[in-house]
Amino acid sequence: MSDLTTTELQAQITSLTQALDAAKAGIAEKDKSLAAMTGQFNDLSTRHKTLDAAHTDLTGKHTVLADTHGKLQTTVLASRRSGLTAKFGIPADKVANLDATAIDLLEATLPDVKPPAAKPTAPGFDIKGSSGNNAPAPQTDMERAQRILEKAGIK
Repeated sequence: MSDLTTTELQAQITSLTQALDAAKAGIAEKDKSLAAMTGQFNDLSTRHKTLDAAHTDLTGKHTVLADTHGKLQTTVLASRRSGLTAKFGIPADKVANLDATAIDLLEATLPDVKPPAAKPTAPGFDIKGSSGNNAPAPQTDMERAQRILEKAGIK
C-alpha cells in the first residue's frame, strides 16, 4: 500500500466529493436547461403544425379563387366580344381570339369612328357606260374600323 496518511486520504475524499457534488449540480442545471429547451421545441412544433394546417387551407382556397378568377376572366372577355359584335357589327369570328388589350383598343377607338358624309347620288352613266348609281356602297362602322386598324398595322 501507499504511504498516505489517513488525513491525506480524508482530504482527497473530501476534494473528490466536492467535485462530484459540483458535477451533479452542473448536470442538474443542464437538465433544467434541457427541459426548458424541450418545452420550447414542443411549443414550436405545435405552432408549426398549426401554421402548416393553415397554409394547406389557404393553398386550397387560393386554388379555388384562381380557378374562379380564370372563369370570370373568360366570361368577361366573352361578354366584351359579344358587345363588340352587337354594338359595332363586328363579325364574331373576327373578335373570337381578341385578348383584353385588343378589346380595350377597339372599345376606345370605335366610338370615335364617324360615318362618312353621304354623297349625293344621281342616276346617270358610270365610266363603263352603263346607267345606274355610280356612288360606292356606304361603309359600315365595322368596315371603317377595319380600314383604320389596317392602316395602323393592327390585324
